[in-house]
This record gives sequence, structure tokens and C-alpha cells, in this order.
Amino acid sequence: MKVKSKMNDNEKNNRIISEYNDLKNKINLWNKAYFDYDEPLVEDSIYDATLLKLIKFENQYKFLDNSDSPTKNIGAKVSKKFSKVQHQFPMLSLNKAYKFDDLKIFERHINKLGFFPNYFLELKIDGLSISLKYDNGNLIQALTRGDGISGEDVTENVFQIQDIPKQIKYSKPIEIRGEIYLSKSTFYEINECQKSQNLTIFANPRNAASGSLRQLDSSIVKERKLNSFFYSVTNPLDHKIKNFNDQELFLKENNFQVPSLNKFVDTIEKAYEFIKDFEKNNYREKLNYEIDGIVVKVDDFSLYDILGQTSKFPRSMIAFKFSDISIETKLIDIFISVGRTGKITYNAILEPVIINGTLVSAATLHNYEYVESLKLNKNDNVKIIKAGEIIPKVVSLSKKNSETIFKRIEYCTSCNEKLVQPEDEVDQYCINKKCLMIRLRKIEHFASKKAMNILGLGFQNIEKFFKLGILTKYSDLFFLEKYKNLIESQPSFGEKSFNNLIESINRSKSNSLEKFIFAIGIKQIGERSAKLIANEVKLLSNLINFDFEKLNNIRDISCKTINSLKCFFSDENEIEEIKIILELGLDFKNLENEFESKKLQGLNFVITGTLSKPRDFFKELIIKNGGNVLNSISNRINYLLTGEKSGSKIEKAQKINTIKILDENEFNKLI
Repeated sequence: MKVKSKMNDNEKNNRIISEYNDLKNKINLWNKAYFDYDEPLVEDSIYDATLLKLIKFENQYKFLDNSDSPTKNIGAKVSKKFSKVQHQFPMLSLNKAYKFDDLKIFERHINKLGFFPNYFLELKIDGLSISLKYDNGNLIQALTRGDGISGEDVTENVFQIQDIPKQIKYSKPIEIRGEIYLSKSTFYEINECQKSQNLTIFANPRNAASGSLRQLDSSIVKERKLNSFFYSVTNPLDHKIKNFNDQELFLKENNFQVPSLNKFVDTIEKAYEFIKDFEKNNYREKLNYEIDGIVVKVDDFSLYDILGQTSKFPRSMIAFKFSDISIETKLIDIFISVGRTGKITYNAILEPVIINGTLVSAATLHNYEYVESLKLNKNDNVKIIKAGEIIPKVVSLSKKNSETIFKRIEYCTSCNEKLVQPEDEVDQYCINKKCLMIRLRKIEHFASKKAMNILGLGFQNIEKFFKLGILTKYSDLFFLEKYKNLIESQPSFGEKSFNNLIESINRSKSNSLEKFIFAIGIKQIGERSAKLIANEVKLLSNLINFDFEKLNNIRDISCKTINSLKCFFSDENEIEEIKIILELGLDFKNLENEFESKKLQGLNFVITGTLSKPRDFFKELIIKNGGNVLNSISNRINYLLTGEKSGSKIEKAQKINTIKILDENEFNKLI
């Protein structure tokens, strides 16, 4: 079985019922810990993302039983304990930088507008964002960041935090923003107390601060000894605050705590020097509170409105995130998974550890060459990181507890056939066409969202139907309706589930040819190649006898791809499958000309980073407007669409003068 590291699109659609139940159980467990025991088990971002996924499931798959769903009390996370209040001014997140080039891109946007400002550098406190409102010198409201638009009213609890001023000298209405945090020493004391009472310990100081501030009993908040730092006056120019020097003086005069180690610089190069010096001297570890970066801010507040903001972050500041923190853990086991093309993947089972608030218990080891290069075996200690704080990776061996390296697998773990490794590849393959796992994975892929998008099936049901003899190849999907009684008699698969499955199968019959070509799982053929092939082939009935040498004239089709197509269509079993589909009257056709517009006709895009919507949304939008989406940077690319946490693609694009780098707002103007 394949390690489930993060829920991807395939799993979302092929494991509908089981994954939906997993989501419900997770959120119900987290809610119980949060509301009944005041102990958040996960960070807000993880909770919110999981809840959003649950809502999407229920909106998309009407057959699901949501009678015990936490969405029945969707407002509970805010309203059960604290009222939800809209922020007068949104509390935006910050764009992230991971290297010097990211800072240069940030600066370039400012310079393009004719500004060359000084910068203010401050520590990025890893706490809980808070916004305080004062009127006539009195604290009248305290809101958490929440989703940036609305937050929880935690005013009563904030009154219990000793270093937050309840009265200030300034009499006009004003809003002050900062972070509530728990010091490392206090965090240690709290967890020791939790242990002594056999209570669950907190994962990190940020979670502890978040859970403490949300206590129903305000006396507990006082006991937890929370601290605060403040770094922002909302609409500072209205209060005659022109820059960070003015702001820091104002905050200190009114008894707000301000982070130490702040610095003014006049160039982005000096900002980077300060950051690298900070890391080199390990100042982070010397602090009694957690930080996860340094924020670089334009010092002149009069420029903020001119520089503007995206839908997610202001363009006047950026957070430089520190290098990935590596965590040591034990490699408990290594196991093998077999993919739909027969590709063998080596996977790591890890002793669970928390990195940046996320529990990590598994990671891919890719192939045997990777395992061998790190000299890994069971029971060894390994270093893992979350690259860009998203993807967990095993990066090195930290302690060799075993005497040997994990032995290379020579036989398929599914069918026991001898594995092969092509000369020009690092991966091993099972080439047994009768291999059970390959057959199951091929059907799973065929039904997946990016392929035929058949809902309500799931890998477990594919296995079940395979054992019943009614689903042994993908064409069998279109005959499942005649097994109504047999399928409905299966546990957890009643009449409603059956009807929804058949309805989804019938909908898939109107898919495009490119979807079908991608769905049948030809090696080397991804979504992009499938589209290019469909453009040439036009109809499924033309595919069987098509002269694939004609594809040599297409720039993005390689000789390797053509050879893979020839190999696939030399297999009589694959030909027979397509003939069955055609006999059903399903002559899938090319839909290349069905564009909403031709605004992006002939333009090539690459997408990188995290955007406001899933990447597939923008991909589909580009294609519908006549454009193409490619995976890598080259001279053929016209635009690079960038979001948060953009990676090395930006560096590559900057080296090619003809590529224009866009943010989301600039992209929207093209459509």
C-alpha cells in the first residue's frame, strides 16, 4: 500500500466514504479536546484546512451520511465559547521569503514604482495574533486573527495577561496589533504540570498559547502566564505615526512590550546580511520565546497605500523564514508500494515526531538508489525536515543503529515477479501485466478526479469488486449496473451509494478524449501530453491505428513518449479494452476548441507557489482561455504565475528575459 502522506486529489475521490469518515472523526476528536478539555491538538491552520475539506466533501458528494458531522455545528469553533467579530481592517498574512532572491523580487516591485525606501527588521514571533482596540485610553476589545476577516472576542481573557496595558495615555480610538505567546521556560513548566496530572502535553509553545487564551475559565489564563509583543498601529498616519521609529516610541510610551533585536537598514542586501548573521550566531536558540523568521518592512508608512496588497498579503512587508529545522527520529520500517505503471516506491515509516506543529510519521524514500545513498536501514536514526514547512523529507542518516543497509528488493511484493530496472532510469518496475496491485492501481487511476472523475468508488471498493469478479479491468466499470443486487448487498454499500456510483459513471461518459487518454495510464503520458495527443487524434476510434510518428512534429512530445505509446498499443489486452469502450458507443472526442475565450491563445504558463485557490483552478482557467500550462521553466514559457512559498522556478524565470513573472492580481487582469 502507498503511504498516505497528505490527502491528494486521487485519494480524495477514490476513498470517498472512508476518507470522509476519517475527516469527521478527526474534527470531532479535535473539537472534544478543544471544547471539553481546552487542549487544542492541532494548529488552527490544520483544523481550518481539514474542516474546509469536510465541507467540500459534503457539498460535492450528496450520498454521504452527515448526520453526525461537526458541520452541523459549523460555528462552534468560534461561537461555542467566544463570539465571532469582524475585523474593522483585515488581519492579512505575510508573503514568505526563503532566500535572497525572494527578497530581491519583493524589492523589485517597490523599485518599479519609483521608491527606494529604508527597511525595518523585526523578529517574527511564533504566537497567536491579537488585535486590541482602545477608546478614551481604555481597552475595550481583543480579537484573535481568526481567518483574517473575523476573529474570536477574547477580551475577558486578555484582561488576565499581566503585561498587556488595560489603560493607555492615548485617548483617541486606536487599534494595536501584536502576538500573544508563551515563553519557552513557562511552556516547559506547564508541560511538566500536565505530565504530573497525566494530562496531554502541548506540542509546542504556540499551541499552548492558543489553548490557554481560549480557556472558558479566565483564572486559568492568568495561571498560564502568557506574554505579549506588539508591533503595529493600524492606520498609523491617522495618529501622526510616520515610520517605525515613531511607532516604537508610541508603543513604549504606552507600556506595550516591543520585540528586541529590531534593526533599521537602507538596502535589502543589508537586511539579508542581518538575517544570515542572526542565523549564523544562533540567536534564535538564545531567546526565551519562539520565533520563525524575521519580517522585513518598508519603513515609510506613507508608501503603504501606494504599494497596496494582494488578496492575502500586503506588498509593504515580507517574512523571511529561517532555514528548515531538522528533527531526528527513528526509522521504524521500510516498505514497498507498487504503482499503476509497475513503478516501485520505497517508503519510510517513522517514529512520530512533530515538526512545526504537524505530526509526521511517514515519508517517501523514492527509490533504492536514494536509500542506498543515505545508507539507511530499519532502526536507524534519521534527520527529517519539512521543506518549505510543507513536505516532510528524510534528508540524512544521523545515527547508524543497524549494521547493514536495507536490502534491495528484487521481486514484486504484490505478485513475486522479478523486477526490472531500465538502463536510463533509477526506478525499478514490475512488468507482470497480471500483477494484482498494478491492475487495482490502474482502475483506481482511471476513476481518479484528474482522469474520469468517477466518485463513490474508492480503493477498498475496487479491491472488493475485484474479488467478486465484477471489476477486473477499467472497462468493467461501465457494466457494474447489472450487478445492482450483489453490490447493494455489500457492507457499507446500500442503494443510495450504488445509485450515486452509477450516476457518476454515466457522467464520465461525456468526458473529453484527453481525459480518457490520461485515464488509461500510459507510461510517460501526463495531463499535458494527453491533451496534445488528443489534439492530433481527434476521436478515440482513431487512436488504435494512429501513426504515432506524426507526433514527432509536436515540440512537447519526446521520442520516449512516442515509444511508450507504441509499446502500450502493441498490447492486445489494451487494444481489446478500447474496443469494448467503442462498442459501448463511447467514442470520446477532442474538445480543444471549446474555450471560454482566446485571450491566452498560444501563451505558455508555469504555476508555482500557494495561491488563493487550488492550482488546478488556475490551470483550468488558463486552458479554458486558450493557454497552455507546462511544468518547467524554459525559453518557451511566456508567464510564471506565482503565489506564496514560490520555489526555485522564480530563480530560473529571472534568468530568461522573455518570461514575465505575475502575481495573482496581475494574472486576473489578463483574463
